Amino acid sequence: MPSHVLWKLDPYHELRTNLFGDPQKDQLKLKLIHQESSINFPTNEKITNHFREKWKFRATGISENTGHALVEDVDKDGIPDVFIGSGSITVYRLNGINGEPVWKYALPFGLTSTLGYLLADLDNDGMKEFIFGNTLSHPIRVYALRTGRNEKNRVYWKRNVSGDFFQAGLSSFRNSNGEIRIVAATRDAPYSRGSLNILDGFGERVVQEITGFDVCNNRPTFLDANKDGELDILIGSMDMYGVKYGEKLTAIDSITGRIIWSVPMERATGDLNFPILDINSDGENEIIVPSHSKFLIYTPSGHQKGEINGGSRNIATFPNSGGDMTLLYNNTENLFQMLPRKLRVDLLKLYRKSPIFLDVLVREFETKVFSKNLKGTSKNRVKSGWMN
Repeated sequence: MPSHVLWKLDPYHELRTNLFGDPQKDQLKLKLIHQESSINFPTNEKITNHFREKWKFRATGISENTGHALVEDVDKDGIPDVFIGSGSITVYRLNGINGEPVWKYALPFGLTSTLGYLLADLDNDGMKEFIFGNTLSHPIRVYALRTGRNEKNRVYWKRNVSGDFFQAGLSSFRNSNGEIRIVAATRDAPYSRGSLNILDGFGERVVQEITGFDVCNNRPTFLDANKDGELDILIGSMDMYGVKYGEKLTAIDSITGRIIWSVPMERATGDLNFPILDINSDGENEIIVPSHSKFLIYTPSGHQKGEINGGSRNIATFPNSGGDMTLLYNNTENLFQMLPRKLRVDLLKLYRKSPIFLDVLVREFETKVFSKNLKGTSKNRVKSGWMN
């Protein structure tokens, strides 16, 4: 009984966890589907006409895959370092040549986020730190780990934040003074509301946490939205529990934390990512917003200026050999997200009684992948049907 009371009284659950231990410890044991394992394969280096496996490594965790590994030669010794921390109870730095662990860091409780982690040089010493968010157990934190081989204290800093858990809402940028900023956004829940947090390289808040967001697979991205010469934060949000900025695209001043603009969308935006491109070669970047079977084109000031028909999910954006910019996407749609919000709420209530029904409803369809060149004048794209 006392532990349940403390859970409600302490917004970051620090006191509860310190007094009673990890409240999800027993559940965590049941959720783990993998144990740490590694395999090395003998290879003939003379055979160079095809890819071949050299090693495999699997972390102890709940993830069916290891997310995206981060590769960086952090200590400039000529050996690539592979960082793994996706839905696992341990963060690893591996030797990229043989897959052997260089070091491990075991979380004191909970799991690493499946998607929310990055490398960044926080203290400008030339060696990047590994930054990640946690999930499952509280308090919810942003961790920054030193990446050197023989660190006496692996944790550089940690910052408790409000929210249910971290999914993918973690990004970084540098302001006009060269100072790094970590932007960390969490999922929302009634007992611990989702928040967006702007931190400096020491883990200190630049502004107070900003509430009203429910950030899922969206990674905060950056552009100058108010033309003050500083990068601002662009972010989406789900709307599971009626958050203020749910199903909107929102631009936030990275210096003051003020909302510059927030535009309602046709769907939840907290699970989407937004490419920023100069789509019509006019010298100004546009924001590409995935919608139902199309992309919406927005200006940095939050005004819609066009559409790209035929797609709904961005996969990647990159320059091609012809000097054009290519947007790689698929036209997968989620039937559940296409429904009106009230109907989605009613279906979520039904889900508690009949989960199989909703599982069938949200299956995605038509996963063919396309790529399109975006360089050229807007007039040409209107003729070809790319911009309406």
